[in-house]
Amino acid sequence: MGAIDIAHFIDLHTFKNTLSAMIKEIKELQVAPGFNEIRLPGERALSLIEKNRLEGIELPDLVYQELLEIGQTYGLKL
Repeated sequence: MGAIDIAHFIDLHTFKNTLSAMIKEIKELQVAPGFNEIRLPGERALSLIEKNRLEGIELPDLVYQELLEIGQTYGLKL
């Protein structure tokens, strides 16, 4: 997979402004019944990353206990 340098095709400032306008237009569309927002690709993942950063990641009890045991092996205390 490669990357495309947009600046070879269009002025970068123009591209960013056009993209921002498109995103705004999409976000202002009517939301389908049962949903509260329109999400673009990547927004769900970014939202989960931020949630996990703030709240931590929930671990099953068995995994947590195993991590505690491993930590004790190296003298770590939680």
